Amino acid sequence: MGLARLAAIHVNDSKKAKGSRVDRHEHIGAGSIGRAGFRNLMTDARLAAIPKFLETPKDETLDHDRKNLATLRRLAASRFRIGRDSDELPVKTAAFSSR
Repeated sequence: MGLARLAAIHVNDSKKAKGSRVDRHEHIGAGSIGRAGFRNLMTDARLAAIPKFLETPKDETLDHDRKNLATLRRLAASRFRIGRDSDELPVKTAAFSSR
């Protein structure tokens, strides 16, 4: 497919492990992908201009969406900072596109 043809990214963590063949959405950083995976996604300069859509569990107030978006923005701005989670690795930062 190639990055040139990538039009959008649906963003959600996963309740199940890679290869489980189960598509169960989880909040950002709360599933098997973890914060490190999303930090990599949000700081990859090649993906900065690609629109990203939250595909996480919803609540009536949309508070979960606000929290998930805030988490993604924090990870995008984290530039070389290692967070509290031991699986987080430093990576280069790119601007987050909120289109």
